[in-house]
Amino acid sequence: MPIELRILTGARGGHRERFEKPIVALGRHLQCDLRFDPNTDLDVSARHAEIIAEGNSYLLRDCGSTNGTFLDGRRITGDEPLAEGDVIWLGAEGPHVEVHVIAPSVSAVRGDAVGETLVRPSSARASTGERVKLAVREETAGMRRFFALVAVLLAVFVGGAAYWLGHRDSHSQTAELMQLLAQSDSTAATIQARLAAAGDTTFASALRRQHAELAERVRSVTPSATQAEVDSLRSELRRRQVMQQGIALLDLSSISVKNDSAIAFLVTELDGKPYGGTAFGVTPSGLLVTNRHNVRSPLTGRGPTRLAVKYANTDVFLHARVAQLSPDSTVDLALIQVDEPGSYPVVSGVARSLDSVRAGAPVVAIGFPHALDLPMDGNVVKTSLTAGTISKLLPDLLQVDAYASHGSSGTPIFDAHGWVIGIVYGGDAQSGGRLTYAVPASKLAPMLAGGASWTLRP
Repeated sequence: MPIELRILTGARGGHRERFEKPIVALGRHLQCDLRFDPNTDLDVSARHAEIIAEGNSYLLRDCGSTNGTFLDGRRITGDEPLAEGDVIWLGAEGPHVEVHVIAPSVSAVRGDAVGETLVRPSSARASTGERVKLAVREETAGMRRFFALVAVLLAVFVGGAAYWLGHRDSHSQTAELMQLLAQSDSTAATIQARLAAAGDTTFASALRRQHAELAERVRSVTPSATQAEVDSLRSELRRRQVMQQGIALLDLSSISVKNDSAIAFLVTELDGKPYGGTAFGVTPSGLLVTNRHNVRSPLTGRGPTRLAVKYANTDVFLHARVAQLSPDSTVDLALIQVDEPGSYPVVSGVARSLDSVRAGAPVVAIGFPHALDLPMDGNVVKTSLTAGTISKLLPDLLQVDAYASHGSSGTPIFDAHGWVIGIVYGGDAQSGGRLTYAVPASKLAPMLAGGASWTLRP
């Protein structure tokens, strides 16, 4: 029985492939059946998982992947049955794949058509009334044919006019979409030039890739496209244009220079498995902020058996320990302390409150996306910068409409002043990487209160 796999997120988001074979391999290797981008989908292992056919059903099996295989958000440990609509995660922050099992088509059963017989009355026995009716029918036959022809011509005219008007409207809508795309392209080019001057190519590449995907969608619009499809594309183009205009106002280079060196690549071992993440320094003595789930197992509640950090642009791992967990278990924050004495870089500031933060404001995230696939052990680590706008602000949640995929857990989010206003902890699985969730910095301020050297800002 065939199975269709639809890639929801990642570099190949939007693609779908159909298979009818005993084993379907998922991974980045060239020989995998459902292959992911080897340079972008770094959460995916070479041969990450397999889908195994068993009669008219399928099983999902992890192939010893680095970041694990999840089924509808739950990490699997053995063979798991697949059902229609299930979503496979290749890593906690990797691409998502939706499963559609295609049932065999059922041939329609057609009954025999029953012929219709027209019975005409015998002219020999026709009454006078019937003969009058026949005469009138014959006399008016030409008129009826004339009016039928007029009706046909009128229908053709109306249909042609409707088609012409629809085609004209479609052409007008396509022209509007192309104009919006050109405006977006111009703004994106300005941002890319500034990023190139600052030496950051990751975000620039993401901008180019996403713009190319959007341009392809605009060019594929046909006269048969529904109004809802056109409106959705127009809305997305306008949203991206507003977002890019906000990002263009940011001094990306200045924010990066102020904070880049304080961002640290974090390696931890929980329940015997290695994980990667991000942390950022808040005191010269080596105190850093990260997520609670980075240093505490969500399954067993145990702490890490190994914890180390490597500051950006350095090649030395430093031993660290958990200094404090948020007293509120619903707040995904923790403080860690570097063991080796020294003077360490800090971010330019952490906002005490978000009273001045508004939805629509541009923001920047600096961290280590796909952390475990970055060079380690003797190699200098480099951060990646992404940008977006705030789409929602709640007391317990900062939601960022990110232009590129969000950074790894623990990544700080900076405002236009270069101050930390949020700490990334996850994202919306159904958004294709466009929505990032963060803990508001106001939740961090109480954990830093009382220290003489905290980098708190009003």
